[in-house]
Amino acid sequence: MADEENVTTDVANATNDVTDTSVAEDLHTNGTDSNMEKHVEKAIELAVAMEEVVHGDGNTDTTTNKDNESKNPNDDNDNDSEDADNQVEHIKQQTTLMEDMQTTLQQVDEKIDNFRDQKYSRTDCLCFFSFLLIFTTMAVLARGVSDLSFTQTFAIRTSLIERDEFVPWNNVGEKTFADGSTIGDIYLYLRSVAVPFLLNPDDGYRIQKQHSLLGGLRLKQIRMTPSECSKAEFNDCWQDEWFRGTVNYTYPNGSHAASFTYIDSEELDDQSWRGKYGSYPGGGFVVEFGLDRDAAVAAIDFLRDISWIDGGTRFVAMDFNTFNPSSGLHSTARIAWEMPSGSVYPNEEIKTWKFERYAGGDGVALAVFYVLFVIWVIGITAMETSSCWMMGCLKCGKHKGSYWNSKWKALDVANLVIFYLSIALFINNEVYRASVDMYRTDAFVSFRKLQYGLTYESYTTAVNGLLLWIKLFKYLAINKRLRFLFTMLSRSSADILMFVIVLFVFVIAFGTAGFLTFNSDVDDFRSYVFSMSNMVRFTLVDMDYPALTVSARLWGSLFYFAWSLLMLLILANVFIAILSEAYSQVQLELTEDDKISFGVGGVLERIREGIRQRITQNVQHDVIDEDHDGKISAAELAKATGVTEERAVEIIAAHDVDGDGQLDEEEFEKLKDQIIEERVQEEQLAAAASVGVGVLGLQRSTSDRAGRMPMISTKQYTELKQEMASVKDLLIAMLDQSKPGRQALRQRNIEPSKGHGRKASGVPQTPKRTSQVFS
Repeated sequence: MADEENVTTDVANATNDVTDTSVAEDLHTNGTDSNMEKHVEKAIELAVAMEEVVHGDGNTDTTTNKDNESKNPNDDNDNDSEDADNQVEHIKQQTTLMEDMQTTLQQVDEKIDNFRDQKYSRTDCLCFFSFLLIFTTMAVLARGVSDLSFTQTFAIRTSLIERDEFVPWNNVGEKTFADGSTIGDIYLYLRSVAVPFLLNPDDGYRIQKQHSLLGGLRLKQIRMTPSECSKAEFNDCWQDEWFRGTVNYTYPNGSHAASFTYIDSEELDDQSWRGKYGSYPGGGFVVEFGLDRDAAVAAIDFLRDISWIDGGTRFVAMDFNTFNPSSGLHSTARIAWEMPSGSVYPNEEIKTWKFERYAGGDGVALAVFYVLFVIWVIGITAMETSSCWMMGCLKCGKHKGSYWNSKWKALDVANLVIFYLSIALFINNEVYRASVDMYRTDAFVSFRKLQYGLTYESYTTAVNGLLLWIKLFKYLAINKRLRFLFTMLSRSSADILMFVIVLFVFVIAFGTAGFLTFNSDVDDFRSYVFSMSNMVRFTLVDMDYPALTVSARLWGSLFYFAWSLLMLLILANVFIAILSEAYSQVQLELTEDDKISFGVGGVLERIREGIRQRITQNVQHDVIDEDHDGKISAAELAKATGVTEERAVEIIAAHDVDGDGQLDEEEFEKLKDQIIEERVQEEQLAAAASVGVGVLGLQRSTSDRAGRMPMISTKQYTELKQEMASVKDLLIAMLDQSKPGRQALRQRNIEPSKGHGRKASGVPQTPKRTSQVFS
C-alpha cells in the first residue's frame, strides 16, 4: 500500500508539472497553439482519472480483505466471484484510459514537433525582412520609380488610338481606330492617321516633339493556306492553317504586280502574339516603310490596288519603335487587326521599357540591389538545402521530423524555383540586349523578342513579390489576430470545398446552356471554352444583358434572371454565411484567449507560488523528523523521500551549516528554498519551450520580453518532450502496482519497468537533482 501511495504521489506531481507547463503557455497566448493546450489538459484529466481508478483498486482490495476476515467462510465462493467481476471491470476501465492516454500523448508529441516550426528567431525575421526589402527595391527600380513609362505610352495611345479619326470608305461620318470594321478601313487608317502621325518630317520624325521614331514602320500579314472549295460553285477557299509559301499578286487587268514570300520569325526577330481571337506566329509577309512619308503613302496605295489584304488574310499588324532621349525610355507598339471569318477586329499593344537598365543613378542602385538579391537567393538555397538534407526531403506527409511538415515549405520551394527562373530570364535578356542595336534610325529593328523577354521576367518578378509578401504571414503567425484569415479559411475549408463543387456544377450547366443558345452572336459565348471562363467571370461581374436579349429576347431574359437570382441571392449569401460562421468561431476563441491572458511576471509568480505550495504541503520538517528531536538525520530523510541513505548524507552535507550531520529547521528551510528555485528554473524551461521564449528572455522585464521570440534550443525542446513522456511512464508504473493494472498492461503488450527510478521505455535514468528528491 505504501508503494502504491508513492506512485500516486508521483502521478500527482507529474500532473502538477503538466499543469504548470500548460499555465506557462499563457506567457504568450498569441504565440501558442490552442489545440496543444487542449491536448495537454486532456492528458491531465486522464492522468487524474487513472489515479482514481488505481487508488480505487487499492481501497477495494483492502476493504475486500477485511470483509473476508469478518465474514463467514461459507461466503468465500460469492466473494471470489464478486472480486473477479470487480477486477474485470477495473481492467476494462484502465485499458480504456490507457488507450486514451496514449492517443492524447501522441497528439501532444505531434503538436510539440509542429510547434517548433512556428517560432522564428530574431535572426530569421531579420534575414527575411532584409531580403524582402532588397527584392522590393530591386523590382521597383527595374520598372522605374516615376510615372514616365505610363505618360510616354499614354502620349502615343491617345492620338494614335483613341482620338484621331479618319473618314470611312462611304464618306459618312468619321471613325477612330477602334471603330474600324472593314478591310478598306485598314487602308484608310494607315493612310490618314498612322502615317501622318508617325512619319512627320517637319518635326524631324519625332512624335509629340519628343519621341524619336526608330527605323520607320513594319507592316506584316499572316495568311491561311488556300484550298479547293467543297462546293464547285464557289472559288477562293482557305483552310485553317498558316501559309508559309509565296503569294503572287496581280493588277485588276491580270498583269503581275508583286510577289511576297513568307519570312520566318527568327529572321524577323519576332515572337508569336496572342490576340483576342487567336494566337499568331512571329513570321509573316512583310512590307517595311522607311522614314519617308510620301514613299509610305505611295506604298499603302499600291498595296490597296493589288488587294494585298484579301480573304486569305488572317492577321495584319503594324509595328514601330520610339525612343525618348529625355527619359531614356523605349516604346514598342503594335497596331493590329484580327480577321477571323472575314471580320475585322482592331487590337493594339503599346509598352514602354527602360532597356538600358543601368543608366543613371537609379541604374547603379539597381545593379547593387540585383547583386545583393542573387547573393541572398544563393544563401537561402544553401540554408534550405541543409535543412532539407538534415530533416529528410523524401519524408512526406506527417512523418515525424519531415522537412515537409511545415505548411510553408511548399511556398519556400516555389519561391526559390521562380527566383532561379527570374535570374535565368534576366541573363538571357541581358545577352540578347547586347546584340540589338537599340538606336538605329536608318532601318527597322524589331524589339519584339526583347520586349517578350522583359515581359516574362516582370511576370516572374511579380509572382515572386506576391509570394514573398504572402510569406510575411509566416513570420507574423506568432500573433493569432494577424493569422486569423488563414485560421478562418482553414476552419471553413470543408464547407468551402463543398460550395465550390456546387458552384462548379452551376457554372457548367449555365455555360453549356449559354453556348448552345448564344454562341453565334454573343461574344462572351463564342466558344465552349470562352463560355465556361466567362461564366466564372460572371460570378463577380454582370452579364451583357442587351446582347443576350438581342440574341434571344425571351430566353435571354430568363437566362439572365435565373443566373442573377442564383448568384446574388442564394450562392453569394451561402458563401458569406460560411465565412461568417468561421469568423465567429475564430473571433470567439481569440476573445476567450484574451480573457485568460495576463503578463509574463504574473504567470511566473503563479508558477513559483504553485511550486512553493506543493513542496510546503508535501515536505514538512515536523513530518520528516520522526523522533521529534528538532533535527533531520540522513536515515529520516532517506525514509521520507525514498532515496538511498548515501544520497541523503550528500544532501545534508551540502546544507549542513553547523557541521553536525543533521538538518535543523533553519537549514531545512534553506534546502526547501533551493528546491523551489530549481523547480522554477525547470518550469521556466518548459514554459520557454511552450511559448517560444528563451530562458534569458524570461529573466528580463516584461516590457523587454514583449514581442521577442527567440528560437527554442535543442535542450529545451528535449526537456519538454521528456516532461510529456514522463506522464506515460508514471502511469505505467502506477498500473504495475495492482493486479488489474498489470493485466491491463499485458493486454496492451506494454512491459513495465522493473526499477522505481527507471522509465518504462528502458532508458537509463539520469542522476537526480536536489529538487527531484521531493518530486
